[in-house]
Amino acid sequence: MNLSLSEKERQEQRKIQLFTPLSDTERGWGRGQIRLVELTLKNYGKLPPAICYPGQLNQVFMNILSNAIDALEDANQQRTPTEIDLHPNTIWIHTCLVSENQIKISIADNGLGVPDTIITRLFDPFFTTKNVGKGSGLGLTISYQIVTELHLGKLNCNSTQGLGAEFVVTLPLKAKKIQQQQVNQ
Repeated sequence: MNLSLSEKERQEQRKIQLFTPLSDTERGWGRGQIRLVELTLKNYGKLPPAICYPGQLNQVFMNILSNAIDALEDANQQRTPTEIDLHPNTIWIHTCLVSENQIKISIADNGLGVPDTIITRLFDPFFTTKNVGKGSGLGLTISYQIVTELHLGKLNCNSTQGLGAEFVVTLPLKAKKIQQQQVNQ
């Protein structure tokens, strides 16, 4: 399934510090939901500016953070208030330079984790584990497309049942369109 981005969205490419869309997303993500997360640990490594589509990356980070909040909410339903106090809901955001041409952003939570039977389907269109009316099953599909097709990056999920999940976004420092223009010249 190809969920096409409009031409205008594809052209909104800029050179930015990557933590900018992360910070923008974080400001907007928790409206009405932030109360569920006791602790957000950020470790923004020193990164060079990246040429990317910040609006599109904002959407990716929003989808991942929204799913993390939902995972923490689900985990709380299976925990006592004492357990929640002892092990508060936590989201970790970490960025680092992988190589001179590649950066990595990981967003992890201490929710219930993703079962092995589901992890292989996470990026499938219309696949959702959420109740009817809560999710469309398109957020991670669109995120995957933005990362892999528009930026020529990677989006993976690592998870251990009962310990949480980590979504890892690996991006080149130059998004797809710029790379293709350089090849064509």
